[in-house]
Amino acid sequence: MTFRYKFASNATEVSFLESSKIVQVEVPGPIIGGIVYGSLDLGIWKAHLSSAHGKTWQVFRLSSSGPNDDWLEGNAVGPRGKKEEIDFGHKEDDLLAFTINLRQPNGRQFIDDAGIIGEWAAVRLADKPKS
Repeated sequence: MTFRYKFASNATEVSFLESSKIVQVEVPGPIIGGIVYGSLDLGIWKAHLSSAHGKTWQVFRLSSSGPNDDWLEGNAVGPRGKKEEIDFGHKEDDLLAFTINLRQPNGRQFIDDAGIIGEWAAVRLADKPKS
């Protein structure tokens, strides 16, 4: 039996040609998937925050990806161990911009929509040695 293969654009078709010994199979061409970008680890940072509402801290895990390495991704874990994902993350050179919902240890929002602004400082935690 002889098989003839041909890539078609829409559907798979099977036809018996000149004789019953020849079968032609037509199938759609392969679908090429999307682009996958690697992720660059920006480290783990501990931020200390203070405002009129009080003081707290968060540990941020940050990474970047994208066509120009400008998509910022990550999360923060606070004193109670609750993880919050960052949103609208962007990286440009050494500048990092993102939004995140931060809570004080008592559960109240730390920096609120009413415009109460606080101060913060962050230090990069040492990378764990590889074993």
